Amino acid sequence: MPINAWQIGEYSYIWVSFINLSYMPSSLLPSCLRILLVGLLFLSSHLLIAQKDCTFSGKVTDSQTGKPMKGATITLGLTNTGILTDSLGKFMVRTACGENTVRVSFIGYIAYNNRFTPKGNEELNVELQDITAQLQEVVISSQAAVRNTETPSLGVNVLSLRAIQKLPPAAGEVDILRSLQMLPGVSSVGEGSNGINVRGGAVDQNLIYLDNMPIFNPTHLLGLFSLFPTDAIREMDIYKGSIPARYGGRTSSVLDVKMTEPSTESFSFKGGIGMISNRANLEIPLIHDKLSILLSGRFSDNEYMVNLYNSLFIDTRVDPPIPNNHASFYDFAGKILYKPTEKDNITFSSYLGSDKYEVDSLFAIAGSLAKKSNIQYGHQNFSLRWNHFFKPGLNFNLIGVSSQYATKTGVPDGTAALDLTTQINYKNVKAELTYIPSKKLRFNTGLSVIRYDIQPANLIPAPGSIITQVILQHQQSYESAAFASAEYELSDKLLIDGGFRYVQYMNIGPYNQPIYSDNSPKALYSINDTLRLGSGAIESSYGKLEPRLAIRFKLDDQYSLKAGYNRMNQFIQILTNNTTPLPNARWQTANRYIPPQESDLYSLGFFHDSKQSFWEYSVEAYYRDQRHLFDYVSGADLQINTAIETQLISGKGRSYGLEFLLSKKKGVMTGWMSYTYARSLEQVTGDFPAVQQLNGGAWFPSSVDKPHSLNLALNFQAEKHNILSFTFQYNTGRPYTAPVSFYTVGKEFIPVYLDRNNDRISDYHRLDFSWTLKPNLHPKHWESSWVFAVYNLYGRQNAYSYFFKPNGYGFRAYYLSVFSGPIASLTYNVAFK
Repeated sequence: MPINAWQIGEYSYIWVSFINLSYMPSSLLPSCLRILLVGLLFLSSHLLIAQKDCTFSGKVTDSQTGKPMKGATITLGLTNTGILTDSLGKFMVRTACGENTVRVSFIGYIAYNNRFTPKGNEELNVELQDITAQLQEVVISSQAAVRNTETPSLGVNVLSLRAIQKLPPAAGEVDILRSLQMLPGVSSVGEGSNGINVRGGAVDQNLIYLDNMPIFNPTHLLGLFSLFPTDAIREMDIYKGSIPARYGGRTSSVLDVKMTEPSTESFSFKGGIGMISNRANLEIPLIHDKLSILLSGRFSDNEYMVNLYNSLFIDTRVDPPIPNNHASFYDFAGKILYKPTEKDNITFSSYLGSDKYEVDSLFAIAGSLAKKSNIQYGHQNFSLRWNHFFKPGLNFNLIGVSSQYATKTGVPDGTAALDLTTQINYKNVKAELTYIPSKKLRFNTGLSVIRYDIQPANLIPAPGSIITQVILQHQQSYESAAFASAEYELSDKLLIDGGFRYVQYMNIGPYNQPIYSDNSPKALYSINDTLRLGSGAIESSYGKLEPRLAIRFKLDDQYSLKAGYNRMNQFIQILTNNTTPLPNARWQTANRYIPPQESDLYSLGFFHDSKQSFWEYSVEAYYRDQRHLFDYVSGADLQINTAIETQLISGKGRSYGLEFLLSKKKGVMTGWMSYTYARSLEQVTGDFPAVQQLNGGAWFPSSVDKPHSLNLALNFQAEKHNILSFTFQYNTGRPYTAPVSFYTVGKEFIPVYLDRNNDRISDYHRLDFSWTLKPNLHPKHWESSWVFAVYNLYGRQNAYSYFFKPNGYGFRAYYLSVFSGPIASLTYNVAFK
């Protein structure tokens, strides 16, 4: 039956907008994507049917700040099932006419309870009071606003900024990435690492958003601190298991960081002065209830970082500290909120960040070890979002994003002087529709188109340099996706959340692709021909269907079982043979020789919430099967190689584990404890196992394999002016490749390596402490606090890596240690409104 667009009535132009998003040439929009679009149109035409029941709508705000509260739960009668407020704090509940009760709740706030008798379309506006006045505070939850046993989600955690600010900081700087490592299944290869590892995944397998803007390097100062401006952050959602269909493009996890909505009613300021960075955050209303702006800035330019660098890279018991090193960074985040009507919300977000440092003898470029390097890197990100609230339960989002991540490495070493630049340009247009026809049914559907334009490396020699110029080809590609999901409560016990995401990826020209012989491994000597593609021509194309499913079965009001399945594909990755990628590491898009990574994740969990949400614990098991992973040939040259596929060996991976989380969410003592048993293994055989396989073709531990991890976070607050916090971490040492013997050539000692990751560094453990003092000597609208912290309280010298040096009789092993002694810091924070 042909679809009549007028059947959709007043909503027909939504899908017209979707169709207009296909701004690519028709050759780049596959027919299967058009079929999915028609299917979504057909679905929406049958969903948008007027309801005959009584409805009531409204808005939930914070009583102190007046800010809308996203994710507050609206519950009717005695049922435990709730409807969540949207990003504007608005909600719609459809119910039978007549007397009823309503409960509005949000973790960390006093619940609102009342009776009402809807007769038609009623309106209810609720202000919730922060529960911290009663010395009860939520630290962490699997869902920010819904009891853990209610949702179908597995491996989903929400951290509020309030919880993160209570954790002891490193050198006075609150760090989001370091805080996430306190969760089960989240780790890093060591202090100073450039990102996080989730359930055995690499750092580039995490999709990281800041207000819909992608983050390609989430750290400052070579991984010592995270990039996110904490004063401007509202909350952070990390998806390790049940990843919604609206997300895609990575195989391990999604970290969605949301900036706060600036107040349109009152001015506020908060900031701080610390040992590493200084911060300022302002919310300025420009037109009452219509227009406001958020400005958040942070900068660091302190010689103290020289000592941190020497602690990171130099064992002062063996070598003297390296002089003449300088490090600095700044970042700026802004957000403009405009409300042209009661039903429209427009936000413009931006993030600008830059790191600059000068170091000695950090790494080799173009085959030579630089005596000194000047490195700069940073993001320039912008996003525009329009949210339209058609009616209670029906929301539409249209998002446009532009992002650039660029690095520049300068070497001023005379005849070896050079400049190396890399750049990623990202463009995204996304349209999304959310429809909630009843309290038991929720739909989400939409389209997304991403364009990548990557410059892997430009190596430009300085005048008089003997270095050869190398300009690698641009990589251009499109990643188009259609997605749809539905959450339906079949009964009081059984709830299903199912969906799919279809992705069509195309790598396009202009591009010159070598053609290799089929009878031998890819190498320069096996190139038979070159395929030359013009602008817009398709070099390779992949169509991938990604099903998603989560099921929740409630045993009773306090206990539930959950099961889930996710398939994910990844079309862009970092190519590096370092333990953690450097800021200028090479990014590579998929092509005919480097197919997209693919992952299947299976999860099973048991969850418990106490009646008053006082305690919460969960146990989750997972198994992840990964395909199209790549390792590297020995001595691989990855940075400026013009035939990068010759350096790669194909393989596969698997990871599995058991995660336990126990949290106490209210009272004088709050906190959580997590334990993870996890394994991450690889099998690398290549296309020609006889000459390419690693470790004899056997499975071996990956570089992020840490079987045991234990984390403990405790906050003590007997009264509102003093908070004592402790965190403790322990994990098994990660694998590394150790030599099995040595031989000499003249006076040179040469190590012999056989198997990859054949040994482990020593186990890691650390205790941190902080004391937050809040004086009670300020006017009503003024708050301040002093934070004294000690990082690595008992001075554990944790090994980051091992290296070997000749000592006259062979080689001696040494280790590098980051933060090898206690680091004390003092930070002063202030806020007023």
